[in-house]
Amino acid sequence: MPTLPEPGRAPLPPELDTSKTPTFVLMERNLGTQRQPAVSLTVGAGLVFALCCYTLHRRERTLRSNLEAAAAIEKSTGAVVPAGAPD
Repeated sequence: MPTLPEPGRAPLPPELDTSKTPTFVLMERNLGTQRQPAVSLTVGAGLVFALCCYTLHRRERTLRSNLEAAAAIEKSTGAVVPAGAPD
């Protein structure tokens, strides 16, 4: 007579069916050479990170020069300079 698992409890342990022939699975373990090497992933991620850092540096450099130009215009003409401009 089959028993049903109770809700909230661990599943029943597997039972061997002796009326069927045994089935075997052969697993191949050494697939490391067929995967993408970790070194290429590290180098690629490093290049993307360096590109992002360079882009942010270039943006900050442009922002700083624009704020300095706005401060120079404000000193010479008295125009209003956006917030965050250097003194």
